[in-house]
Amino acid sequence: MRVGATFILGLPTETREERLANYWLARELRIDFARFNNASTYPGTKLYEIAKEENGLNVGDHWENLNPISALVESSAPLPYVPTTCTEEELKKDIVRANYRFWLRPKGIYLLLFEGNPSWFSLPPGWYRNPVEWYHVFILSVRIAFNTLKQLFQYGYRLAFAPAKR
Repeated sequence: MRVGATFILGLPTETREERLANYWLARELRIDFARFNNASTYPGTKLYEIAKEENGLNVGDHWENLNPISALVESSAPLPYVPTTCTEEELKKDIVRANYRFWLRPKGIYLLLFEGNPSWFSLPPGWYRNPVEWYHVFILSVRIAFNTLKQLFQYGYRLAFAPAKR
């Protein structure tokens, strides 16, 4: 049995140390699949009201950036909400770093390639026996590497987190 978790970063009053503690918690608990997403301000929720009170609601004209993974897929799009305890750039950096650090571990790469994650990524059983599949995995790897380098240049070279103070 594999264990997965989703962590929401960028909640009101959250500090950088708390965001980093989420990453270290996922590592400490030996979670197999983890995602670190930004908080989304859905209408009718308490977070939506808090964001409006803080003047931090930023959902665009047609709610186009109301996406819990916008820090990962839309590096130029503004986040729908940024708490007053950090800047948008700091929050995006922490989200990107947490995801890259978690998935670029040998265990993370192995799990993606050979066991997959049925909720968002999977390869056909026995894919590694088919040369065509290796070609597609190679192309996907190049794209991921390119996007990783792009984000490294955008957010800075350090992907490492110092362990959270206990």
